[in-house]
Amino acid sequence: MMKEKLLPLAAVITPSIPESMILTGRTIVSPADMKLAAQEMAEQFNCAVLCKGGYSINDANGLLYADGKCVWFSGKRIYNLNTHGIGCTLSSAIAANLAKGFSLEQSIDRAKAYISGVLSSMLNLGHGSGPLDHIFNLSGEYAKEAEKPVKATLVSVIVYGVVSIWMYLIGMGAAIYTGNSDIAEIMFKAGLGIIALLIIILSTVTATFLDTYSAGVSSEVLSGKIKGKWVAVGAAIIGTIGAIAFQITDITDFLYLIGSVFAPMIAVQIADFYILKKDSSNVSFSFINLIIWAFGFIVYRLLMNVDIMLATHCLTCLLQ
Repeated sequence: MMKEKLLPLAAVITPSIPESMILTGRTIVSPADMKLAAQEMAEQFNCAVLCKGGYSINDANGLLYADGKCVWFSGKRIYNLNTHGIGCTLSSAIAANLAKGFSLEQSIDRAKAYISGVLSSMLNLGHGSGPLDHIFNLSGEYAKEAEKPVKATLVSVIVYGVVSIWMYLIGMGAAIYTGNSDIAEIMFKAGLGIIALLIIILSTVTATFLDTYSAGVSSEVLSGKIKGKWVAVGAAIIGTIGAIAFQITDITDFLYLIGSVFAPMIAVQIADFYILKKDSSNVSFSFINLIIWAFGFIVYRLLMNVDIMLATHCLTCLLQ
């Protein structure tokens, strides 16, 4: 029924190597076998055929046979055990891009890039072969697919900034009104009682979970052999011990340390992508960028001890 009724209705089919062997009755052990099988299926079902690689044939390369010609799509094998639904995701991504007006070749190329992204994020949920991380780059994809990316990004930044400022104003207003900067005291004086306690606990637990989970996911990106959930558990334990053992009343120096690490790193990324127009998505390590970052880190730390005349003058005027 499928071979006689369903497949001839398709614009493109995406069989894997085992599926291609079943549909053609051929043994596929080489790229040449893939080409013959794809051609046979295209002629039999009168549609384009994307014969998916893998299965020890040719890494993650795929072969498209359409209109009598072959096009290879290269791909890097990503070792991720959580691949449940990967075939359906690829075909759905191709269909979605076709619906957006892209050509078949463009749709396949974009779909394979999406697959590489969801696999590289190393999402690890549940037992066995888990699901893919379909929102691995939601904000980036939103800006990229927007009709006017610059305006879309600007609107996001402005809205986030306005909301953040509003929240800061609420906190500052509460501190001024109550004459206290301790959030617990502010909530107590506001008469929130048990609600205040629940808010503090919920916000603390939520923030801690996100931080530890982020540490686990980041570790999996560095190495597929690392179990992210155990890294997250370890980070939570270390953080809890640190919170109990050390009385931190002033985190200014710690925040400066974070700034000195991330500010030059973001500067390198912005310069590479927006100014130099370099695509480093396939580069695992850049020694030159590491040196530039280290230089930026040192300069940042040195400038912390330098008074800026303009800022000092403005502060003096405000105090007067």
